[in-house]
Amino acid sequence: MMRRGDKILAIVIIVIIAAGYGWKLYDDSRYSNKEGIAVIEINKKVYGTYELKKVQDKILKLELPDGEQSIVEFKDGKVRIQEADCPDKVCVRTGWISKPGEMIVCLPYRIIIKISGDKQDVDVKTF
Repeated sequence: MMRRGDKILAIVIIVIIAAGYGWKLYDDSRYSNKEGIAVIEINKKVYGTYELKKVQDKILKLELPDGEQSIVEFKDGKVRIQEADCPDKVCVRTGWISKPGEMIVCLPYRIIIKISGDKQDVDVKTF
């Protein structure tokens, strides 16, 4: 049998879960209409810029110095590094990105893929 305190605790937990889910839906909806541009840099030089909404199902093979190779995939308004020859594969495990401000970094090959856009959210303002 549930006591009064158990019921209150269950209600508090349900409210916290519902609030978290509601915040997630709100946060995702803020980015749904923002256009993102993927900027690929290799060795601090811009390799290319791609509008995520316009690029559909594209595979790029990045040929790097010393014969290394990384494969970048664009699909459904998102981008990821599908495959890389680097030893740690952190860039591959990062997965898909699509929101302004997100980025994928491959340190061994000095590849940076970042999403930029006009409507980036600001985390902190200083005056």
